[in-house]
Amino acid sequence: MDQLEKMMKENKEFFSDAQPAEGHYERFERRLQQQQSRQKTIRIGWQVSRIAAVGILVIMSGLWVSSQFNNNQSSIPLGAVNSEYQQVEYYYTTQIASQVDQLEKSEWIADPEYKKAMIQEVEAMDSIYQALQEELGANPDDERIIQAMIQHYQTKLQVIQNILTRVQQINEINNQNIQENENESFEL
Repeated sequence: MDQLEKMMKENKEFFSDAQPAEGHYERFERRLQQQQSRQKTIRIGWQVSRIAAVGILVIMSGLWVSSQFNNNQSSIPLGAVNSEYQQVEYYYTTQIASQVDQLEKSEWIADPEYKKAMIQEVEAMDSIYQALQEELGANPDDERIIQAMIQHYQTKLQVIQNILTRVQQINEINNQNIQENENESFEL
């Protein structure tokens, strides 16, 4: 350490006169603006996710209230209609269970409360399916209800996959920011 200090003191004029390379300030300003725009994009993404979560809650609450008033109807699962639908139901339920398990085990979500809220939102979608089961119990031959049940499975699976994808993207952005900050500190 003493040799380094001695070298710096002897070459003080070299260090004092050195100016950043041509365009250094412009590159720095551009990187700063890019970082700010990424942070703004992330904030907007979270806000949209929150709004969507509130919307889902409102819809599910309405369906729950509706199902409470129609408790006298019997409900049947999709697989009870015929064996083909039983296979469809099995496929989607296993896929959804796998994705929910991945979401629960995910270390990408740093905030445990947010993780718990996302899992609860996904599980709350089951009230929609229960309402559809009751409708199917009342009208077992209605193809529209069967298609709505299949659509529900597809939507639920897509929502879970979107959550996992969004969380992965945010994690990748955070890792890139960390890496860029480390690279910038080495350049200086």
